Amino acid sequence: MGHTVTVLTTSPHYNRDLEAERVQPIAWNALHLVGRSRLDGVDYLHVAMPRKGRSVFLRVLAWLWFHAVSTILGSVWLPRFDVVIAPSPPMTIGVSAWLVCLVRRAALVYNVQEIYPDVAVQLGALRNRAVIGALHRLERFVYRRSDAVAVISEGMVANLRSKGVPAAKLTLIPNYVDAIDLPDDGRPNAFSATHGLDGRFVVTYAGNIGKPQGLDVVIDAAALLRNDPAILFVIVGDGSEKREIEKRAAQNGLDNVRILPYQPYAVIPEIYAASSVCLVLQAAGTGATALPSKAVQIAGAGRPLVAVADADSDLAAFVRASGCGIAIPPGRPEELAAALAAMKSDDTTWRSRAAAARPGVAAAYSRSRVVQAYSDVIARLTARDRS
Repeated sequence: MGHTVTVLTTSPHYNRDLEAERVQPIAWNALHLVGRSRLDGVDYLHVAMPRKGRSVFLRVLAWLWFHAVSTILGSVWLPRFDVVIAPSPPMTIGVSAWLVCLVRRAALVYNVQEIYPDVAVQLGALRNRAVIGALHRLERFVYRRSDAVAVISEGMVANLRSKGVPAAKLTLIPNYVDAIDLPDDGRPNAFSATHGLDGRFVVTYAGNIGKPQGLDVVIDAAALLRNDPAILFVIVGDGSEKREIEKRAAQNGLDNVRILPYQPYAVIPEIYAASSVCLVLQAAGTGATALPSKAVQIAGAGRPLVAVADADSDLAAFVRASGCGIAIPPGRPEELAAALAAMKSDDTTWRSRAAAARPGVAAAYSRSRVVQAYSDVIARLTARDRS
């Protein structure tokens, strides 16, 4: 759309995609601390990061390193720019972006993908009232200093409005859907053949395996359906809870559960094509703080979807509106198992419903529509600055 874009980011350090790294190689400086790459006309500046590990302390140190170095690079290294778009989490990235904008006299668009500290509090990961209070003050500081705040769902708009963020500053811009052309239904592909999925009713969860996802309900549902040889659960990904999920599946002797490692992005069409139903899970109480973008991606690929989410969440509303699947409340494995068994019995109907929902989802969440929305925000902010 005529904008010149530079990305200031980390080095690949989590769920690395070696094929993508081969396509976009990084040229590092002599100290291997800062690197450059280029892809499709966009310049990237990378801050070296250690591989993401399980130690929370070391992960915090790594992010502090990135914040410090990226703030310096953005303030003194990059060529002139008009607007900074800073995605969150982490919430502290808004402070770095504000400092950069202050030095470079640029406008700040704070892009909220998940509302913190609300998510951490609702999950019980954050309980100290003093820390929670400090983070809420930091949250308000970033919202006040931002020229525009972009969020990805209606529930998030309502959440931030309740916190006093002016309506004029808020913009609802969903994440776009990549166009995914699936291999023909019923035909084996490399992923399904490798993992023995052909001829089964495959229930797939692909993504992060952590506390916010609550995959315990999937393991419990699999235990309830263990006597149905046609149904196979496939969990694809990595995360802090993966070992615990593997342990629970093994302790229950669940031969109908397969847990696979993280897969490169290029394999996603084969994963979806091999799936009869895809799962998206959201912890109870977090429905107004985030909308898992994989739900839109699955619907945009024409696959039936089962969402485990609060009835009043944006995720459940999306599933109901699109007509591509079913929403089940969190913590109810019996309902999840019953829904999956019913969908297996009526597989053809659900595939037809998902296929019918696909064009509408693809149009509403198209790349061109979302890019235009960001471009409009940029135009408004730069016009204001010129005046």
